[in-house]
Amino acid sequence: MDTRGVPTYLAGQMASPEQLEAWVEAFHREGLLFLENVLSPDWCTTLRDDLDRTLRENKNGLNRISDKTRLSHRLFETSELNVRLFDLDPIVSLAEVLIAPNCHVIHNNSFQSPPGGGITSWHQDDHAHYIVTHGDPRRPTCISQSSSSPPTTTSQTSPISSTAAPK
Repeated sequence: MDTRGVPTYLAGQMASPEQLEAWVEAFHREGLLFLENVLSPDWCTTLRDDLDRTLRENKNGLNRISDKTRLSHRLFETSELNVRLFDLDPIVSLAEVLIAPNCHVIHNNSFQSPPGGGITSWHQDDHAHYIVTHGDPRRPTCISQSSSSPPTTTSQTSPISSTAAPK
């Protein structure tokens, strides 16, 4: 809220280096980061309407509709509104600090969860994701861990699944 009690939103505002570092530290400590008041209610309504459109049109043929979720894949191909989010500060600045200065979006999906639905598992087809602390982080890696040994990295031929990766 501003001094007049009017809601303010983070969209389009630059965050200070100190704020970005605080967010990164919170992300690493908590395993997630929830930022409130990023988009205005009008922008959220517009994005929901756009998601309804992309689900209905299914231009790239990749959408999945079930009783539990309605998922629209690769929105950067079908939604100009979603593409606008890629350059939106403070989110893009946070991604550049958290991931890499040259990161780019490689995964852009949106979904709807009807009452009683939703995603009930956490990427069960994915490997665990760890911060790379040695070696070349640009090489695709697979992280494996057993109860008797610490995490190890091994080269694989398939890339890590992620929402963003270095160019």
